[in-house]
Amino acid sequence: METIAKFFGFLALGSFGATVMNFITKYIKKNFYQYIKKYKIVDKYFPILVTIFVKYHKIWGLMAVGGLLLHFSIMWTINGISITGIIAGCILGLQVLLGIYGSKQKKKRSGAWFILHRIISLLLIVTILGHLLFKA
Repeated sequence: METIAKFFGFLALGSFGATVMNFITKYIKKNFYQYIKKYKIVDKYFPILVTIFVKYHKIWGLMAVGGLLLHFSIMWTINGISITGIIAGCILGLQVLLGIYGSKQKKKRSGAWFILHRIISLLLIVTILGHLLFKA
């Protein structure tokens, strides 16, 4: 059962990583694509990666939450509550709520919510690493 819980934990982690790739691929495309597109493999496959990470950003986020909920429910029955896991899970929940709020806005990529959405991503990376390292 613990193996299944770990699978869902890594599913949540991988899905969150895919949501972060939304920012990374856009940043590369905006700042470096003109320099690296001369390589045929980059010119062929990078636009596909951008499409996968940008178009399905919301899906990746929902998969992260789904993986988190399954991971939490299984681990809670096996080992009880992990404080680092609760902190990381709450921050992921806040991140998703901000994303939902932002998707309902007319100006999608502006305002305090957008800056906070990016800052919370960095905070979430730190809390996930703390959870993986300390599991307290």
